[in-house]
Amino acid sequence: MSYRCEMMRLPEHPALTIRKRSAATNLNQCIGEALDAIATYLAGLEEPAAGPPFVAYFNQDMADFELEIGFPVTRPLPGQGDILAGHGPSGRAATCLYVGGWDGLGGAYDELTRRAREKGVETTGLAYEVYLTGPDTPQPDQQTRIIFPVKE
Repeated sequence: MSYRCEMMRLPEHPALTIRKRSAATNLNQCIGEALDAIATYLAGLEEPAAGPPFVAYFNQDMADFELEIGFPVTRPLPGQGDILAGHGPSGRAATCLYVGGWDGLGGAYDELTRRAREKGVETTGLAYEVYLTGPDTPQPDQQTRIIFPVKE
């Protein structure tokens, strides 16, 4: 399998997010509920999302992921309840575009880790997934950008 990995600088942009914890077995439901809540809030504000949804993974504990789930927005917006005003992935990062089903994401993570080491960059331990295609896209055509912020 081939992966398109590269270093890039991502501009800071405002976002609305929800912080959650979830086991891997409940991840899809957890992410879906958070994205639905943010989308409903945005609709009530009559504000569009400014891009595809993302999830930040603060750890890699399959039994207890610490997550931040969100959408980029066009301008800073106030949060409400569990919905927080924040920002999406930004700064210098190692990235990988992965096309395929969810079962192959691990290989993309491994490849991005290997390439970051080859470049001599140190990652922060945080990982983002940006979902470039919607859930209705067939698994073989799903597009996910994996982002590892790197230490400056």
